[in-house]
Parts: sequence; C-alpha cells; structure tokens
Amino acid sequence: MTNPGVVYVTLQTASFGGPLAPEFSMTASPSFQTLLGSSDTVIGSGSDSMIVLFGTGGFTGPVDLSTTLPPLCPASNCPSWSLSVTTLTLFSERAALAALTFSVPPGTPAGTWNVNVTATSGSISNSVTATFKIVPPPRFSISTDTSTLTLQRGQSGTITLRLTETSCGNIYQPDKGCVGLWGFSTSISPDLKKGPSIRYGLSETSLPTFTLLSSIVVSTNSTTHPGAYIVMVFASNKWIISTITLTVIVVPTNRANI
Repeated sequence: MTNPGVVYVTLQTASFGGPLAPEFSMTASPSFQTLLGSSDTVIGSGSDSMIVLFGTGGFTGPVDLSTTLPPLCPASNCPSWSLSVTTLTLFSERAALAALTFSVPPGTPAGTWNVNVTATSGSISNSVTATFKIVPPPRFSISTDTSTLTLQRGQSGTITLRLTETSCGNIYQPDKGCVGLWGFSTSISPDLKKGPSIRYGLSETSLPTFTLLSSIVVSTNSTTHPGAYIVMVFASNKWIISTITLTVIVVPTNRANI
C-alpha cells in the first residue's frame, strides 16, 4: 500500500573522470612533539614520529623514503634523526609504517626543528613535516642561610640549604622534566688529609622530592689545617646539575671570630 504522505524519487548517479589514479597519501603521527634539552643538560632525550603511508586507486609498488639532512655541527650537541626503513612496499587500501627517530644529545640548546620526510615512487612524490621543539628542563634552585662559615679548630658548624625544583608545582611530570631530586653530593677544595670533614643529610618537605632541606655539617679538630676551603654542593634532577658554592674558614683557636 502506498503512503500518500511520502514522495518516492528515483535518482541516477554518474561518474566523471573514470577510476581513481594510483596514488598514496602520507601523514606523520604525531606531527609535533616537545622534548627536553638545553646547553647544560647532562643526559639526552629522543622520540619517534610514525610516518604512515596509505595506497589508493590500486597503487602497489615500492616507495623510497628520505629526510632533510641533519645539520652539520662542529660538536656533538646537535639533534639527529633517521628513518627505520628507507624503502618499503605499499599495497592499495593498506597502510605501511616507518619510524622517524629524533635524538637530542646532552647539551643540545633549545630550539625548533622541522624534519621533512619525502616518499617517492616513480613520478609520484609526497611529503610531510614532523616538528620537534626542544625546551629547557626545570632545574633546582639552591638557597642557603649563609654562604660563609667560620670555625675555630675543634669546632663544628652547620649550613642549611633549601632545594626547590622550579616550575614543577610539586607534580610529577617526567615529560616536562619534573622528576624530583635524583642526585646530591658535595666536594671540598683543597681536599687535605688534615682538612675539615663534611657530611650532609636530606629532609623531604614535599613528595616527590621537589623541595628538600639539607644540612651541611662541617667538622674540625685540633689538628685541622687553618685556611679557607671551598665547598661545592651539587643537586641533580636527572637532566641538569645545579650547584652552589660555600666557603669554610678555619682559624686557630686564639683567632676565632664566630
């Protein structure tokens, strides 16, 4: 039974231009990434962008891949990149993958790098661009209640340090370099056999260890050689080593001025 409220229409379609020509498309995923790096980083970083090719219109055949050349650098602190394969076989209505690996060595300065990947098969050529932005990681700021400690031989003294990983907001964000304290150490110069001894302790004030208090304890005895000593404190969040310089002055007993 025909519904009087419905109008039935017969449509005819036409195809113009014939079948699709053999072709392939390509994309980079992701096409933009942020990595950590600066002129004073002590470790490198890296990431992959997947180059995806898809054959259409009956395309089947080998495809050659190439990239823009890495920069010529006088040192080793420039990024580099490479493809996992330089030739692959592509079939129509199927995808093929190649990994574009971008490597940032230690000491690479911040900046933006555009890597162009070109795919060629006969007269067919396509390209995509993957962008990698290198940004500085956070670092520890180190503050102290005093930068100079004067001791009489036989005495001990304490310097209190406060370490804060800046721009992290006490949130663990490894992709942004916010990983807390990874290393802490001290050194003294000159390092004499009869020089003052140093020990330290760490006290967490925030978890993970984005903010800490440290007590640097300097001890002397009656045979400690008088003079000025430089104490270096090193704090690392894995990416960057932050330092602070302290001075310890040891004076003979009758010249103490504390």
